[in-house]
Amino acid sequence: MGVNTGISVAAGLPMAGGGMSFAPLGTALPTDASTALAAAYKKLGPISREGVRLTRTSNIEKVLEWDGSPLASLVTEEGRAFEVTMYGLYDTEVNQYLFGANAVVTPATVSDGKKIAISDKGGKPDDSVLVFDMKHGKGRHRAILPVASAVITAENPWVGTGLKAYTLTVEALKDASGVRVYEYLDDGTFLAV
Repeated sequence: MGVNTGISVAAGLPMAGGGMSFAPLGTALPTDASTALAAAYKKLGPISREGVRLTRTSNIEKVLEWDGSPLASLVTEEGRAFEVTMYGLYDTEVNQYLFGANAVVTPATVSDGKKIAISDKGGKPDDSVLVFDMKHGKGRHRAILPVASAVITAENPWVGTGLKAYTLTVEALKDASGVRVYEYLDDGTFLAV
């Protein structure tokens, strides 16, 4: 209705247990804001306080008539990207997401902790499905990138005064239906009986 009551606004806090999950390309996509994700989806550990930073890219070329007046505006480039900083240095799923088969995990034993051996050969993580699950009060928001193409763009330094982290830029590529991002919202407000 457009009434300014503050009810229809939302922040993007992560859901309990983590707000970012991934699955291999082709995994069935969720179709609402709150149904539990299938077992193929793995949580990606803690995310920095800055959350998920969104970028929309649009380049428009104006086509002018002979007299200089605008005839058309053509979109020459368009995209959506997401930037996120991940803290899960000792997290199995984070390392396997970032480095794939180049992150070998040996489970903990009675005499040793879990071991992760990473062979960083450069390149980028495999394209995947990414899901961001957020909440605000009773409301739920789920954003799904059906084809997420991530690149590690930065690493925090090894220091005693800050946490080790990887910063990713994730480009949302179009799926077979031409969709870059599916978003589902549920305000959590039920109809009064």
